[in-house]
Amino acid sequence: MATAPAANPYAGLPKVGAKAVKELEAACRAEGGTPSWNPKTVFDVVNVSPDGRPDYLIDTHAMACEGGITPWIGSDGFRHILFISTGPGRWTRAFDRGARGFDIIAPKGGGRPQVIVFSHSAYCTRPNPERFMRCTQIYEWRGGKLRKVSEEWFEG
Repeated sequence: MATAPAANPYAGLPKVGAKAVKELEAACRAEGGTPSWNPKTVFDVVNVSPDGRPDYLIDTHAMACEGGITPWIGSDGFRHILFISTGPGRWTRAFDRGARGFDIIAPKGGGRPQVIVFSHSAYCTRPNPERFMRCTQIYEWRGGKLRKVSEEWFEG
């Protein structure tokens, strides 16, 4: 009995997003693992740019590398890849690194959506006031780039 072909797990992602997921899968295989993920949980349609087109976030929390070293997690957290639309059918990879926490918040009453990143101290640009501190970085899409608008230290 023939089985139905598997659904395209990259359906719904722009080509640049599908390419990024395939790169993550290749990194897993290079470590001797088998990539495992669910298309419904590994990427989200988000809103960061003001153009009304979908932006995409790949959150590697939802990916596993069975039987191998998971190459997208380290002391800096899970890798997050954010693609922001730059026009019809075009996206730019605006963010691609590890983070201990990552969220996108639309301000109440309007304004620019903010990308909030809880970062390892290696990514914080201000001098570290004490050892082992981390920072909260807030980014906004301005002038065609994801720009940091604030950074604060915290313990944890």
